[in-house]
Amino acid sequence: MLTSSYNSLLYYLCLVIPLLPHVYIFYFHFSLLLFIAPIVIFVLPVLCLMQIITLFLFYLDKNTVFSIPYFLLFIVVFLPSTYTYFVLYLSHRLRITLFLTTTSA
Repeated sequence: MLTSSYNSLLYYLCLVIPLLPHVYIFYFHFSLLLFIAPIVIFVLPVLCLMQIITLFLFYLDKNTVFSIPYFLLFIVVFLPSTYTYFVLYLSHRLRITLFLTTTSA
């Protein structure tokens, strides 16, 4: 099994890395939201899956104590990532629908 300090570092990295795309998009380049939606739609689910796998790995690891703060931190990071994914997905679908509607008319 992994050591406890390595576990903590890996755990926080796996929580912080998926947080970066939507922080960057929403706080710095909101205008880019629709343009990069097709790319991010494929990236964010992978990052969210990485968070879920990390949660279960650390839950199963006997050297790591699964506590409420870890779970809350996971939820705080996972929910914004999921929200960002759905916003991008819906905005991308809406853009395609509007494009098809305007070009067919």
